[in-house]
Amino acid sequence: MRAHWWGSTFVLAIVLGGATAPCAHAQRTSADVLTWSAPVGCPARDAVASEVDRLLGAHARRDATIRVRARIVRRGTQLELEIETSTPEGEGARTIGGTSCEGLAQAAALVIAMAIDPEAVAANESEAEPEPETEPETDPAPETQPATERANGEPSDTADALSSPRPHVAEPAPEPEAAPPPTTPSTPLDVRFVASAHAILGIGPVPSVSPGAMVSLGVRLGLFSGGALELWASGSFLAEQRARLAEDDPRGGSFGLAAARLRTCLALEAAPPLLELAPCLAVEAGAMWGRGEAVPIVLSGAAPWAALAVGGEARVWVVGPLAITVLAELQIPFVAPTFDLELDGAPRRVHRASDVGAVLGLGALIRLP
Repeated sequence: MRAHWWGSTFVLAIVLGGATAPCAHAQRTSADVLTWSAPVGCPARDAVASEVDRLLGAHARRDATIRVRARIVRRGTQLELEIETSTPEGEGARTIGGTSCEGLAQAAALVIAMAIDPEAVAANESEAEPEPETEPETDPAPETQPATERANGEPSDTADALSSPRPHVAEPAPEPEAAPPPTTPSTPLDVRFVASAHAILGIGPVPSVSPGAMVSLGVRLGLFSGGALELWASGSFLAEQRARLAEDDPRGGSFGLAAARLRTCLALEAAPPLLELAPCLAVEAGAMWGRGEAVPIVLSGAAPWAALAVGGEARVWVVGPLAITVLAELQIPFVAPTFDLELDGAPRRVHRASDVGAVLGLGALIRLP
């Protein structure tokens, strides 16, 4: 099995390893030069480093300036091994696809070992191959005269009975063994942390269209092929906007909004690997504040705010883990405050949030390693 694995990965490993032969060496272990990242369930960094040490053997030369960064990432139903090396001769990068974490970890160990000292790998493999065992030749046993022959050399009745043919008795054919049930290869759960920031426009909560911002942190769970479940926690605000009692009446107030929200999204690959669509559902709670203007006594106050948001994002992955996102949501408040001014002994309504609002945004999203 090992010889087959060596043959299938040697050509790939020699491309990277041949260009990064060591120069100055120090007594270091493979763990000192390796930075490793992989999904839960894949071999750990120490296991990969131990395999590299085994491939190199005890007499390998290790350059103190060599650095290797390797990680396994999930791309739909496939896994990809990304390796970046830094040696005195330059930098190199390779990507290897596969379906097994263990297989990609073995391939990573071989590529890393070839980058450190390809001659040591070849010498260690040749020493590890056992020589074929040869069985000692034995002299054929001398033929002996059957004990059933008489002293005068004539066969006895017992010998005749032994030499006579016996009737053939058919043995029952063995029952075929039941084939083992097919097994489905398990794919490790891909867990990624994500972050995003948006410049937003709020329509409905405050008197007019208001600019604001939203910052979010979340976790992305790759539960199935071609998509992921996302859980987000966000904070947002809308800048103060002014409302008047009437067009020709300067009296009124300024109103703003700040809220925190929990959001869940289902990210789906629309045109992989470039475009992703993510329908989302969110609930937010916060406070809306108001401040009187052009009134004899300036008062300010705040009231609770809560709303349900339904919408989604369109994401374009521009480079690596970075995407540009467009956000669009409908907001349905279920706790909407009303602000009044006490004028001439009677309350006059200044502002109340709309029954249905909207949030539009443009921002960026990044998947953290």
